[in-house]
Amino acid sequence: MMGAKWGMVIYNCISAAEILLALVCISRVVYLEPGMSGRRNKILFAVAFLVPTLFVQICPGMSKDIFSAFPVCFFAVYMVIVRREKRIRGIFLTVPVLGFLMGIVSVFYAVPYTLTGKYPSEGGWLYAVDALFWIAVLIIYWKRDETVHLLRLDEPYRRLGKWERNFLHAAGVFLFVIGAMLMAVTQTGISGTAARVITGFGSLASVFLEMSVVILVWQGNQKDYYQYMTTIGEHYLQAELRHFRAYQERETRVRKM
Repeated sequence: MMGAKWGMVIYNCISAAEILLALVCISRVVYLEPGMSGRRNKILFAVAFLVPTLFVQICPGMSKDIFSAFPVCFFAVYMVIVRREKRIRGIFLTVPVLGFLMGIVSVFYAVPYTLTGKYPSEGGWLYAVDALFWIAVLIIYWKRDETVHLLRLDEPYRRLGKWERNFLHAAGVFLFVIGAMLMAVTQTGISGTAARVITGFGSLASVFLEMSVVILVWQGNQKDYYQYMTTIGEHYLQAELRHFRAYQERETRVRKM
């Protein structure tokens, strides 16, 4: 009995870390936010997150709502730490970034409900999703150099335009609302058929919007990359031109002598 209890405590800590890590990845890939530098800083932040998370679970009388809010709160703290400017504004990114995560997670609940009229039960299905997530994390970590190069996470030219950032804000908030609705549609009192139709359309909207964001970020990366390479090319051409002119002037002076 005690072993099962501690097993659930450890699993809940891993699940909370999973949510926090997913939020950090979304902020890095979608919003191009900086990552935490230094291995020591990362370890300290992980310990600062896991110790209170463990304490909340083993301390009697603690509400589950407090535990559920831990990953989101620590993500807000993370944004304040890693940003070099406008740190307080980074806290407000929590809602749209959480919306992108909810848009993904809600599809796993919404598709089975649309097809069968029932949400998937917790247990093996949930553990399978968690296992797939951590397998993906391990693969990305193992191939981290290739991943960084593919996503261009370390390139200096990567910037979000004002309209791109506003679009991401709106999309994230919309996905937050849609995700919350899809995961709680059965509690609204809507009839079964209508709820399944609404859930189906909501799932399609979430998938379409998530794909639009991926395309937006990818095209933005490509555009910024070619602009950056063009700028470098112009710089080298100007340097070559200055060198050629200096060579001509030197040759002219030599001939006059």
